[in-house]
Amino acid sequence: MDKCPIGFSGYTILGNDLWFFAKNFNGLYVLDILTGQFQLKGQVPFEPSEGNELYSNVIYWEEKLFLIPLWAHKMAVYDIAEGRFEAIDLPGTKQGGGLLFNTACLYCDEIFLFPMYDTNIIKINLRSFKTQIINQWASEIQPYLLNKIEPVYFAAHRVAIQEGKIFLPFYHAHGVLELDCETMDTHIHIIEGTKQKDDYGYREICEDKECFWLSPVMTNGMAVRWNRQNGHKDFFPCNPNVGKDSRIYGIIKINDDIYFKIFDKEEHNSEGVSQEIIICTPDKYFGISETERYLSIYIDNSVGIRVYNKETGQKKDYLPTVEYANTPLGKAFKENIVQESEFQTVYRLIDAIDTVEKVQAEETLIGEKIYQTIKMSEGNGVS
Repeated sequence: MDKCPIGFSGYTILGNDLWFFAKNFNGLYVLDILTGQFQLKGQVPFEPSEGNELYSNVIYWEEKLFLIPLWAHKMAVYDIAEGRFEAIDLPGTKQGGGLLFNTACLYCDEIFLFPMYDTNIIKINLRSFKTQIINQWASEIQPYLLNKIEPVYFAAHRVAIQEGKIFLPFYHAHGVLELDCETMDTHIHIIEGTKQKDDYGYREICEDKECFWLSPVMTNGMAVRWNRQNGHKDFFPCNPNVGKDSRIYGIIKINDDIYFKIFDKEEHNSEGVSQEIIICTPDKYFGISETERYLSIYIDNSVGIRVYNKETGQKKDYLPTVEYANTPLGKAFKENIVQESEFQTVYRLIDAIDTVEKVQAEETLIGEKIYQTIKMSEGNGVS
């Protein structure tokens, strides 16, 4: 391969421009959705140029881009008009050199950061850059943690927001955190009745008009439909014949349909890739961004983006690359890029619900029904 995939480690769409941060090195880019042309806008000066997966998300607010630190040491802010970066120091525990915030959301003029391994949720006022730590929830969730040695608290790419409250599932507990954005009060909803026997909680959350949907971390877990108003919960097995150790990347709502995405480890092309790398590969790459005109999702393990034009119905894939000689380490950089070829498939969940509800959940695997009838081509995303 003569060219290096830039990859997408976080992105947002503004008009016809898709702003994204490189996955494989330090670089902020903007891509013209209409022409497919892209350009480097700059490198974060206070992070290493060869840094990998430095940021997990890009949030836009008042002509500025806020880069959410994953393996970066600080939050970065890019002023679009002035073309410059500034840093925000964040309190909290650094893990392995990075801050490891995989989950973040914007509410009014504040950003909330949710840690993977730390117990400090951080609220940032975007006008003053003042921070506030929210951690009173930590002691309440401790008895319910399924991994007490090195628990992952939050790993979702998105949150659900209703009536000024944020809802976010726990990765290593069968529960959902509720955070009041005004008072900073927290409440933990324990999801009982899952009948799960694994060591994981939930990967992602999304919502329809009446219910929250929770996707389990692994395919041997249970997808949950939770009506918050009356408290009723339905549980659906979601193992589409891909092995009990397969990992679910997430669950999202697109228009009136709900999808979940699966990484099939058994069908993974593992040639040249160790089992350890397969297991430890970050599974955060099921992003979605939606504007009035465009809807987009990651494809091909976040090397590419698929963008749908909702006005015309057209879709287009973008997989930007650069010459290895133009990367931070030049030609030697090629040796540092792990060429991943994970088998990823998107399944539509909602079509199988009526069928499943006619029998007991234990008798029909919702994922099996989907696998047989709605399976799509590997890496081709939603169509």
